[in-house]
Amino acid sequence: MRRVSIIIVAILFIFVVISLGCIEKSETSTSTSKARSTSLTPAPPSIPTTSSFNFPEDASPVGNLSLELKAPSCVLGRFNVMVTITNVGNNTVLILKPINMITLHFRLYSENGSEVKYLGPVPTYLPLKDQDAVVLRAEESLKKTITLDTHFWRAENGTYILVALYDTRDVKAETSRPVWRGMLKTNVSVTFGCS
Repeated sequence: MRRVSIIIVAILFIFVVISLGCIEKSETSTSTSKARSTSLTPAPPSIPTTSSFNFPEDASPVGNLSLELKAPSCVLGRFNVMVTITNVGNNTVLILKPINMITLHFRLYSENGSEVKYLGPVPTYLPLKDQDAVVLRAEESLKKTITLDTHFWRAENGTYILVALYDTRDVKAETSRPVWRGMLKTNVSVTFGCS
């Protein structure tokens, strides 16, 4: 009698399991675990998409650019300069932004042509990324204002040549699209010691 009741309980248990779909769930979980195990295989390294930065397909690392520098003629202490990078060519160019002491450098020369020693801060940086790049279409310009200080150079009062260099030749950049590489140079005359 005891065997019969064990058999009946086992049959009832199997019937309940089948009617509740537990066997199907078990099979589903098996196939799910297989799907999970395949997703655990290493994925190839992700490459940033250009869509998040809206780089157009025609953005090129090749183009004709010009650099302009505007500065006050007389300065004392801190002063602002403005650099303008203009795409003077016909195609769309992808460039690195003008970042002081990274892609944009300033040199000071006396009237006789000797360079005045720079004593200002020199930042360290990680490689530039997509957010450090900008698209310039034909005839578009990018303006950037930089604050300089006469104390950055060991210079007496007098007239000097302030040179701006936009130089991306050796700048480390990990961008999803190639950027313009080259150097642009311009200068203005500025007098230190004016009030």
